Amino acid sequence: MRVIPAAIALLSVFVAASVITTPAAACGAVIRVTYYESSPDFFRIEFLQGKGFALDRLSIDMRPSRGSVVIDTPYGNSGPANGPGISVVAATGWVSGSQNFSVRFRNFQALETFSLQVDLDDRAVGGDHDQDHLNGSEIQGALAQAELIGPNGEKLTVAGDFDDKGKARLGNRACA
Repeated sequence: MRVIPAAIALLSVFVAASVITTPAAACGAVIRVTYYESSPDFFRIEFLQGKGFALDRLSIDMRPSRGSVVIDTPYGNSGPANGPGISVVAATGWVSGSQNFSVRFRNFQALETFSLQVDLDDRAVGGDHDQDHLNGSEIQGALAQAELIGPNGEKLTVAGDFDDKGKARLGNRACA
């Protein structure tokens, strides 16, 4: 009789450990977008998890950013740059002075990374840097949203905002 309670307790520990060690399935798709001020400036888009899903569209809204960030294309790349195996099929809002833009992809699968070249400037008076260069805190508060398409055509949207280091985590906030 004492063996049964011990076996149930052991089984409970095993089930709890299995649930704790497999968060990816419960958390769904996760994408990280990081802005790098370099030469050239770029966003790195990392599709960290979401097996079976493809990233269809990434939208970034910089209106709520701390530095009132805008695209400054005359000094940067005039449009999206293609990565291996991934192609950009459309871009909207990709003009000088724009504070939000959207990029549509083809063949952007989970566990892939893509870099999108763009020159960003801030319009904040008295910002941390001169207006031709950004630091992470100036893009803080900007919003990113990704639209994904699953293997059976189902749609999933994940979103997040940029932190003071220029990073946005798009996904289930409970799993951060």
